[in-house]
Amino acid sequence: MDKKKRQKRKYCAECFLNSDIFGVNINNNGLCQECVASKKGSKLQERYKSLVLKAEKRFSIAKKKNSIYDVLVMFSGGKDSAYLLHLLKNKYQLNPLAFCVSVPFLSCKQLSNITEISRKLKVDLIKFVVEQEMYLEYIKFGLSNFGKQSKENNLNYFGCSLCRYIINIVSYNFALRLGIPIIAAGIDKNQSTGPVIDIDNKRNKLKKKYEFFGRAFNKRFRREHNKDIYRFNVDAFTDDQLPDLIYPFTFFEYSDDLAFNSLSEVGIKKNILNSGKGKCCTMAYYFIYLSYKINNNHSHIKILSRKIRKGQKMRFGRAVMRDKKEIEEYLNHEKAALFYLASNQRKDINYEKFNKMFPMITKKDCKEMVDIYNYLGYFKDAKFQKDF
Repeated sequence: MDKKKRQKRKYCAECFLNSDIFGVNINNNGLCQECVASKKGSKLQERYKSLVLKAEKRFSIAKKKNSIYDVLVMFSGGKDSAYLLHLLKNKYQLNPLAFCVSVPFLSCKQLSNITEISRKLKVDLIKFVVEQEMYLEYIKFGLSNFGKQSKENNLNYFGCSLCRYIINIVSYNFALRLGIPIIAAGIDKNQSTGPVIDIDNKRNKLKKKYEFFGRAFNKRFRREHNKDIYRFNVDAFTDDQLPDLIYPFTFFEYSDDLAFNSLSEVGIKKNILNSGKGKCCTMAYYFIYLSYKINNNHSHIKILSRKIRKGQKMRFGRAVMRDKKEIEEYLNHEKAALFYLASNQRKDINYEKFNKMFPMITKKDCKEMVDIYNYLGYFKDAKFQKDF
């Protein structure tokens, strides 16, 4: 980013958003539009109640269809999707399928959590393991050929969005082939702009949602994967044939404490859930590094801003933080540490020296950050890495 552009960047006084992020405007009072909207108050709780009623009607319809499963739950092994499975099975008496799309970047701990949690919840689990070479080639091709558009449009999450395309398309294909009428995702409400229940005009919405990332996949794998699980021809289905999509499920009665307490009652301990103490994806720090390289923003900047706006505590390293300045200090340490590692590219890190240079970064964080070496090496000849 050149000096002229850096000087023009305006920062929100209350969250982490800035004027260089696509769609963000900072007003004369130094606030972004999301902070302004949150101050006005909203009728969110009323909307949530209406959405719950709407979802419950879809549940009743799903039960009457006598499908093998009533709902496919996109299962990551985290507290939100685990609580969603628990809620659907025990409160709503549905027959859910826990469906995990295992991509090469999932940590070993996350994969073992998925099996353990589904066993304790007594729900059927399908793990779909994505073919590694194809997946890595797709990520490389997408970042190389569509990364420029990401840079121009400030698409934070670009790497994560490429990955999510595979996960979502595989989930849709399984739901369609098994005749499952609902797909549900239990993501944290901070990871979404708002709750969604897609029951109308589903085909056109799906085309619009996946067109950009579908182009990346189809351009590279048109011949190899013309008719398999990784291709999704939405035009081949009517709205009635497509499953309903409901997310994030946190618009139901929900809080972190409620989720943890409910799950502990069925023997799922808090320490096996992904509660923010570590990265479930081994590529997370690489994508954070890339995001800084592309547009000098953290890849999770919108999620972090939603949390600070709500006064939610965030865990970084050993500390739990709420204060904006303290979090900014940690993020600056994290950024500096990632760029240091990227420029040195040595795995024999002296952790004592590293901790003196970046005192807010723990030894555990550093060991996870070192994963970026694998991807810097794998993508060393990729066009996007040279460009950025």
